Amino acid sequence: MNEHSFTMPKATAILDSALDLFESRGFGATPVPLLAEQAGVATGTIYRYFPGKMGVVNALYRRWKTALSDALLDGLDPDAAPADAFEGIWRRLCRFVIDNQAGFAFLENHHHQPYLDAESRRVAHDLDTAMWALVADWQQAGAVRAGDPALLVAQVFGGLVGVVRSLRERHLPVHDDLADQTLEGAWNLLAITRRTP
Repeated sequence: MNEHSFTMPKATAILDSALDLFESRGFGATPVPLLAEQAGVATGTIYRYFPGKMGVVNALYRRWKTALSDALLDGLDPDAAPADAFEGIWRRLCRFVIDNQAGFAFLENHHHQPYLDAESRRVAHDLDTAMWALVADWQQAGAVRAGDPALLVAQVFGGLVGVVRSLRERHLPVHDDLADQTLEGAWNLLAITRRTP
């Protein structure tokens, strides 16, 4: 089994069904036979593509964390001014949230779970490291306040997670203006000079 097998139709159906079930029922309350039934495959097919339910949840985590990383970092302009670079990343992040609400919720609900394996944690760490490096660069440029870049990233990202969670808990839609509504506040958590609309 390798990551390329996840693009095969049955593996994709399993992962898509897992996303739905893990979010609606929870990982622990989703037995493999139910996952197989929802995916339209035999129970044994799950084990042909993944090493059990733990393999499924890790493959699903890596799928969505990689998609998030690609959305944020692919084509990023390394020469952009810090405020402009941040705005680009923030708008990409908000677009990812709007377009992939179940995937984003899955990442947040499973990010700290003990069943994530070393490869899943590496994928997450790679994205974190890239974001910390950007904040450190912006600090060097004099645009972002002093402090541990990891804590600053957690503070800003956690704010968006809280906004999205609040909307979900109140059964409110995540509108297309999410970035416009949150950009100024998010940048002002980092910036030495406040951004005004």
